[in-house]
Amino acid sequence: TEFPNVRFEVDEGPSKMVVSGVISGQLDVGLVTRLPGIELAPAEDTLIHHIDLSSGRLVLCVPEGHRLADKDDFVPSDLEGEALIFPADSSIFCKAWERLLEGVEAKIVYTTPNSEASQAMVRAGVGICMANTLLDSTVSGNGVSLVPLPFEWAHASTAAIVRKDEARSSAVQAFLRLLRESAKAIFAHVGRRNPGSITGRRRAPVQRITAPPTHALEPTWF
Repeated sequence: TEFPNVRFEVDEGPSKMVVSGVISGQLDVGLVTRLPGIELAPAEDTLIHHIDLSSGRLVLCVPEGHRLADKDDFVPSDLEGEALIFPADSSIFCKAWERLLEGVEAKIVYTTPNSEASQAMVRAGVGICMANTLLDSTVSGNGVSLVPLPFEWAHASTAAIVRKDEARSSAVQAFLRLLRESAKAIFAHVGRRNPGSITGRRRAPVQRITAPPTHALEPTWF
């Protein structure tokens, strides 16, 4: 009711596309997964302001009973010769895999942009995939064990992004405020429901907002 002329449209895309859209001015606001020290576009941190909304971490999903399932001192070389299920090239997970596998010979057996399909293949014994605990589908059990990645860059967050050099419209500012309030309420609830759990909460659908005649707000999940 505060902005009765603002129109919401749902849109989705990988984080790399969202970052590029915000930098180019095609998007006013984006919602992305952020990993410390991993940029999706040149000079991203110089051009983009990040507003962290929630935090999780990256894990490997391995079949239950796999030799890595109970390993306490995981190192990247443990993946030598293992069958790996990769995300799409435009996903930030692909950048994470590249960082993880530096110096390791990768054996990629399948590529899919769908995280739940990746975990289904893990259950079937096809290989190992990477997942984000911000998704509530990322849970141990039902044929899957989670192996936390013990690296600083594996601490994932969901962030709203805006350009640093652009004044924000009142509609954009109101939307960012709502995002902060919603994220705080959702993750407070998850924390009470799953204290200490490695699982998280699925992110909300992406939304595009347009405020006639010229203001556009197009947040998109990775």
